[in-house]
Amino acid sequence: MSSFYLCPTCRAGVWSGDRHTCPPAWVVHCASWHGDELDDGDTVHARSASGAAEKWADEADSDGDYTIVGGNPATVRVKRLGADDDTARTFVVEGETVPSYWATEA
Repeated sequence: MSSFYLCPTCRAGVWSGDRHTCPPAWVVHCASWHGDELDDGDTVHARSASGAAEKWADEADSDGDYTIVGGNPATVRVKRLGADDDTARTFVVEGETVPSYWATEA
């Protein structure tokens, strides 16, 4: 019987028995949250730089008061961890709250 777990490295959902390779690691830096140094950012695993910015926003926003989905975009710099050059890409991350409804028979 298969079981489902979160990869301890990248936090992706994985079924036991399935082959899993973590996506590349990225450093995501938000100057208003972390200061000036890119290396002081958070490490996230994603398939692309924009995906890393979005994953960072999802994780960072849910740990606080939902600043980004509350209407305050964050500008972040993203760099692939271990990249030979110092090139970082800049993204503006925005979000929205999405209402969700369900019905339960009374």
